[in-house]
Amino acid sequence: NSSAVFPSPPVSVADRDYFIALRERDTGMFFGRPVHGRILADDIFNVAQRRSDASGRFDGVIVVSALPSYFTSFWRKISRQDGAMTVLSRHDGAILARVPPANVETPPFGATSPFMRAIDMSDSGTYRATSLIDGQERIVAFEKISDSSLYVGHGRTVSGILQTWHHHMVVYAGFFAIGTFGLVLLAVVAERRAAREAAAVHHWRKAAQQLTEEATHRAAIEAQLHQAQKMEAFGQFAGGMAHDFNNILHVITGSLDMLKDRAAPGDKPLLALALDAANRGSKTIASMLAFARQQPLQSEVFDLNATVCDMESLLRPALGSGVKLDIVPAKTPCWVRADRNQTELAILNLALNARDAMPAGGTLLVTVSCVTLTGAPAGLMGDFGAVAVKDTGVGMSPEVQARLSEPFFTTKGPGKGTGLGLSMVYGFAEQSHGAVTVDSAVGQGTTMVLYLPFSQ
Repeated sequence: NSSAVFPSPPVSVADRDYFIALRERDTGMFFGRPVHGRILADDIFNVAQRRSDASGRFDGVIVVSALPSYFTSFWRKISRQDGAMTVLSRHDGAILARVPPANVETPPFGATSPFMRAIDMSDSGTYRATSLIDGQERIVAFEKISDSSLYVGHGRTVSGILQTWHHHMVVYAGFFAIGTFGLVLLAVVAERRAAREAAAVHHWRKAAQQLTEEATHRAAIEAQLHQAQKMEAFGQFAGGMAHDFNNILHVITGSLDMLKDRAAPGDKPLLALALDAANRGSKTIASMLAFARQQPLQSEVFDLNATVCDMESLLRPALGSGVKLDIVPAKTPCWVRADRNQTELAILNLALNARDAMPAGGTLLVTVSCVTLTGAPAGLMGDFGAVAVKDTGVGMSPEVQARLSEPFFTTKGPGKGTGLGLSMVYGFAEQSHGAVTVDSAVGQGTTMVLYLPFSQ
């Protein structure tokens, strides 16, 4: 988005030095090298600051494009000496603005140049050297701009200084009185000019301070908005508590029905299974209430392979007799870092949605694998544990797939679902720095995959 042209043309800044640097880490305010503007055909340099989301991940940059011509015009107004040189440079020698003029093709100061040697030794001072740009020998004063990586240097040619000095000596020798008067007049003019320069610098610093304050204020407003959005999401998650508890109750009632039909009262294995399901329901409610109070997930390192295998006794009664369950574990342990209870709840939600997509029965295949991702899905990079839940149900249209993560969206009839199960699975995956993918077609079944990051 650009304030210069609306709507902003489709240009990319992925190769700009400020974008590359701030994408890797937050370096504070970053001053980019001079470049040709891609929206407005001017030489510019960019002042950028990183945007991060709530988890600290890179979320773009805010950029102010500065025109070097603004600085050169300002310097020409405050300094009219012949051969004078003023330069604004980065700490690495890149020239952002200069009088006499420079452009984006002007090479930076070399590491062994007088300017770079001077700023390496001190934040302010003077030196005498011959410019490699225009060949003029000058006496240069420089100073670092506080709280930044920029330096301002101003120099006058030695010949100009000597010429002025010789001229003054001749005038003083012949016209002492006039020279004295001229010296007084020159002092007055210099004082006024210095006052104007000080006022201009003060105005510049005040403008920079206002810009910083505005950026801080905007960041505070964005934080408040983000907090409001989180609170709204927390309310929706808390509303899903009844939905998840209802899923657990399906397991309890299913187990009790099996106990009634298959064994005499007091059958210990089935009673233990029912009690285990009730305990899981209590943990789910406690977890959701803790999440609504903004408490972090209880992350731990566990074997995803073993966890899924342990859930077989929970999933079979929940799916019912019409659905055949096959679990294919990975060949090696998949040690992931996540909330184990929330992981089990997410897998249960995926299984129950698959069951509902097979009203006439079918097969549910749960596969565990260890994968290495290189940017897809959701920009994930590195090693992940993956749980794939594949059904032979009715499948989903692209329109339905696009809305799976929306809270309260459901294709089930009244009283059969709240539309919160899958939205909670998506939210849990994102909080755990993972992702959820869906592959489905009408009449051809659905495969949903939950990715969780390996423990480091």
